Amino acid sequence: MQEVEALCQRVAVIDHGKLLALGTLDELVDKSNGDLHVRVGAPRADLERRLMGLAEVVALDSRESRVVIRREPHAAGATTRRLSKVADLLVAAGIDILSVETRQQNLESLFLEMTGRTLRD
Repeated sequence: MQEVEALCQRVAVIDHGKLLALGTLDELVDKSNGDLHVRVGAPRADLERRLMGLAEVVALDSRESRVVIRREPHAAGATTRRLSKVADLLVAAGIDILSVETRQQNLESLFLEMTGRTLRD
């Protein structure tokens, strides 16, 4: 991935023959920089219905999930408002919030996020 970041002007992320993303490295990485990742103590199935339209849900294992609140670069405060709504819904449902973080992406972390796999899988 370091060579791709150093040498390529445009990048495509392909998984099992399906094109997941295409653009310059800056375009791809900027799309996910500033996204909020909330790790919660609940399975994915319990969360998807509750958070539909507010966030994406990724299963981490049978007991935990990651809720991803995508940054809206041209809507000041929108991401924070959605985090507040998500937190309110989780608390009301009795779901434990284990951590909240933002991530500065690089190509490797973007690939892992989009495919759910490591480079060696």
